[in-house]
Amino acid sequence: MKKYFKNLRDVNRFLNIFYVEFTALYKDVNTVDFILILCIKLFDTKAYEYISKNLHTFIRDYNYEVGYSNLDKWRESKTEIIKTLIKNDNTIKVIFEIFPALNEYSYEYNNNVKKNQRKICDVDFSDIYFQLNVPSSTL
Repeated sequence: MKKYFKNLRDVNRFLNIFYVEFTALYKDVNTVDFILILCIKLFDTKAYEYISKNLHTFIRDYNYEVGYSNLDKWRESKTEIIKTLIKNDNTIKVIFEIFPALNEYSYEYNNNVKKNQRKICDVDFSDIYFQLNVPSSTL
């Protein structure tokens, strides 16, 4: 995360947005996941837009529901897309952290995610992290 913050202005910008957005969502999100996705939102907007538009493709449970039963093939295709579209190595690391289904050894982790953790990788909570987005057409 420290690679995102280059100066005091970046820290101040992050804290201001964190305060506003987290106050609205804190009961429904995991604090660590929220901080990480907020860093991507502020410092790598193209990656954030890609994630928000394709969120459910990062979540293994959703992909099983639509018939993507070969986890290794799914993981390989997603990893290739991420590394092609996202050039910031720090952002790639964060994505692999908050979406553990992309990691090679994530099977047990994903099956043991507790609902009370409110993780971004949980299909029941993932949309909440993007509720406060302003459509780019209105900017």
